[in-house]
Amino acid sequence: MAQRRFVVAADSREAVQLLQQPNPLRCGSKRCERRAPPVVFLFGGQGTQYVNMGHNLYHGEPLFRAVVDDCCDFLNRIWAAIFANCSIRTQATRKPRAPPCRILFILTLDLCDRVRAGRFWQSLGLQPAMMAGHSIGEFVAATLAGVWEPQDALRIIVLRGS
Repeated sequence: MAQRRFVVAADSREAVQLLQQPNPLRCGSKRCERRAPPVVFLFGGQGTQYVNMGHNLYHGEPLFRAVVDDCCDFLNRIWAAIFANCSIRTQATRKPRAPPCRILFILTLDLCDRVRAGRFWQSLGLQPAMMAGHSIGEFVAATLAGVWEPQDALRIIVLRGS
């Protein structure tokens, strides 16, 4: 796409108006001659996941499924030790908020989900020139960059969340 345009608007009605009658203080345009801009992978922190977000890819893409299965096999081994201490009694005696065991469960699955998504995009030929992340996203970026193996990132997340 050679033409780029942005608008800063409060709602869709205002966006349409600004696209039709540009205000230089609220929008801008530029022609971009570069045909193959570099790809950047950005990974968010915890809370951006939702139920079944990888369901179709898991069932339709072998690489996607393999990465998830590898992470889950590893997690089954470490969760046995971690969650042995996460009894209902332990949870019932804590102050009301998200149970730590549930948080650990979500964080470790979140990392697996993002690593597999990144590897999936890489398998399609998208090689990032740069990666960045926030919170769990930092661990994902480091894993995909080859700083460590997914199992090492999972161990760190478990230690951090314990």
